[in-house]
Amino acid sequence: MHKTSIYFTCFLIAMLFSSCEVDYVFEKGEFVPRIVVNAVFTENQSFSVNLTYTKDILDNNDGFDYVDNAAVYIKEIATGRTELLEYRGNGNYTFTYFTAKADHTYELKVLVPGYELISATSKVPVKVANVNVFTENILQDEKEALKVNFNIRDQQSGYFIWNWIYSDNKTPIDSSVFIGSEKLVVSANQVRGINLRNEDGNNVGIKESGFEFLKSFVYSEKEDAGDNPPGVNEKYYLRIMTLSKEMYEYYISVEKYLDENEQISSISYLPQVYSNVHNGLGLFAGYAQKYIEVKK
Repeated sequence: MHKTSIYFTCFLIAMLFSSCEVDYVFEKGEFVPRIVVNAVFTENQSFSVNLTYTKDILDNNDGFDYVDNAAVYIKEIATGRTELLEYRGNGNYTFTYFTAKADHTYELKVLVPGYELISATSKVPVKVANVNVFTENILQDEKEALKVNFNIRDQQSGYFIWNWIYSDNKTPIDSSVFIGSEKLVVSANQVRGINLRNEDGNNVGIKESGFEFLKSFVYSEKEDAGDNPPGVNEKYYLRIMTLSKEMYEYYISVEKYLDENEQISSISYLPQVYSNVHNGLGLFAGYAQKYIEVKK
């Protein structure tokens, strides 16, 4: 090979393996944490509000920074009753003798020294009343399965999430679908436990006033029971949750966020997770739920 060709080839190889390094000065302003509110509530249960501070993206410390010096008030709009919640540690504020009522709106106010008034409003919707459930045994992938059909005929509009659960002697019926309200927002992936989507479509929907709401899904014991199949005296339930508008908006935004996060790239844009908290972040929202036993 000619010397000139050799030199040129070496030059190209050097160019391919070389890189340009540019030093950038990262100018970081003073970080001012914001208050995060985590609070969901339902009828006949005490209010529980969890407060944390946001953290600097460069903060390597594990755990949450709890707000322990707040004054937290809940007001029942219809009656004007207002209660100051008691601090119970780890950012949790509650008041045992103040429980939420169905079809009532509540206002949250949080006072933290050095911060503007934090507030939010939501209501406990009325749980579904007129529901028809009918089942049919089908074959799916050459295996027996149960198709569950249901329709909601209540006159009022509503936002719904539904899922299939079971109980037996070892596994009591689980009503704590949120696994603690203090984890609802700060650990958004907990939402996946409700299974908002399955092979038959979404497990979330909207019903307009006066319209009938028809849905169905297929239950396969092998796929849905997991490693802990039901045991003695097993019972199956269709759980229908009626959400406040605020909670519905939150769930939909989290689904979009998680979907986009799975496909993140340098040009991706992550949608914002919904929050109804003024001068803060997080969620203050009500819901109701009804269990309907279904015979297999």
